[in-house]
Amino acid sequence: MSLYFEADDLTKIILRVVSEKNPQSVKQLIEIVSYNHDYKEEEIINSVLRLKAKGIIKFDNNHIKSLSFFNYLVSTGAVWYFVVIATSLLSTISVFMIPEDLYPWIYVRNFLGILLVLFLPGYAFQRAFVKNDLNGGSLLARVDSIQRVAIGIGLSVAFASIIGLILYYSPWGLNLNIIILSLLVFTLLFATIAIVREYQSIKSNTV
Repeated sequence: MSLYFEADDLTKIILRVVSEKNPQSVKQLIEIVSYNHDYKEEEIINSVLRLKAKGIIKFDNNHIKSLSFFNYLVSTGAVWYFVVIATSLLSTISVFMIPEDLYPWIYVRNFLGILLVLFLPGYAFQRAFVKNDLNGGSLLARVDSIQRVAIGIGLSVAFASIIGLILYYSPWGLNLNIIILSLLVFTLLFATIAIVREYQSIKSNTV
């Protein structure tokens, strides 16, 4: 399942109608969309049901309400955010809590540590700042999974190097614990920025 929610033209039209016209029923929503745009009723219904299943819109006493930030957080579109947060925290805990001579748990510690240093910061950053194209599709969505991993690794290596350089000249020095905490804060910060931007994008129909 893709971690990205990509809105096609019909989806964006429906979201705009819900936001601007405030239809009181699915029937009224279909009438507004079909009157102003050349879409079949079946296409509109399928798109509405898809949005409802994703938690993007909901029906309340037959009224249609658009997505709230809380509802977006508990929808499938925000799964990536909690995966990144949980993995980052677990990685940090493992680095601090698992001794270097505790086998075989040291392998778990090393694996999670590598994720935190070489992937998660860059992934969070690209989720926050890779812009959408004019057709509504994420530029990142145009590349395959291997390229996404490569982008995340490349950015993470760059950020880890910059953070390491800054710490080297700081009063704390180049300390492993400080580096790990810095990467954790970096990842949590940009992951949170990303989820807020994605929600705002959906609300403005430019996902």
